[in-house]
Amino acid sequence: ASNAEKDFEWMREHAHGRAEVLDRSAEYGLLALQGPRAAEILARCTSLPVAELRSFWFVEGDVAGTAALVARTGYTGED
Repeated sequence: ASNAEKDFEWMREHAHGRAEVLDRSAEYGLLALQGPRAAEILARCTSLPVAELRSFWFVEGDVAGTAALVARTGYTGED
């Protein structure tokens, strides 16, 4: 999230006219749920199979009544 502007510029520069790159980051929010109980806590808010989600994969669905993209992307090595 903190690198959104830099990442957008990199994608725009490397598209070389083959794709239209739009910065829609202001249309989305980010919630990072971290710690050893993250999957357990998130599972209370969704029917998505969060406990089965492999590292660096994602699933789309409903979380607490809101459309969401849920990803397992922790970098700390902690589950």
